[in-house]
Amino acid sequence: MKIEINEGFVTNDGAVIGTIDGNVCHLKNKVGPTVKGAIRKESGIVDLQFIAGDAPEKEDEDKVDALPSLAEMSDDELAAEMVRRGLIQDASEAPAIVQPSIVQPGSSAVERLHKLADAGQIPTPPAKHPAMGDKTPEYVAWFKAHATPAEIAARYPTNRRVPASTAEFFKAEAKLQEQLPGEKKDTAKENDFTGEDA
Repeated sequence: MKIEINEGFVTNDGAVIGTIDGNVCHLKNKVGPTVKGAIRKESGIVDLQFIAGDAPEKEDEDKVDALPSLAEMSDDELAAEMVRRGLIQDASEAPAIVQPSIVQPGSSAVERLHKLADAGQIPTPPAKHPAMGDKTPEYVAWFKAHATPAEIAARYPTNRRVPASTAEFFKAEAKLQEQLPGEKKDTAKENDFTGEDA
């Protein structure tokens, strides 16, 4: 799989699978989270939304050929064309001061996502259950929705068991607490080694 984005067209191994318009990716068909993560990474748009099946029609090649070449355009025409294609942001909409990235290189996936949530760029993570921690199903779903495929594979590998619900977790915990046949409590008299022999 090789995802590329060129002039708003999203391709997978050279075949067009959708288009990007602003922060919305219109896909011809539904795709999995791995492809979505690759598209998000390639586009550089953190809050990229995906819509499957109703991609708006892009200009056909005849119309593109009829446009003047970029070299023939004036500076204003070139800027307008680049804004129209989504390659640059309209100067009137651009923030006056560009903020430095809140995410430091080398930070963990959890740190990165929590900083983005604190900055309002992604939704706030749901609360973790005190006993389940990062295996809380709602937290796992939030993490997987906003992390890259590599971060998901590192944090929740396929061999790591994540309960589907809180009830499933407590059922498993209760089973661990059951007394085994022949097991005696630590406070039983026969386990007391501080008798007269000592």
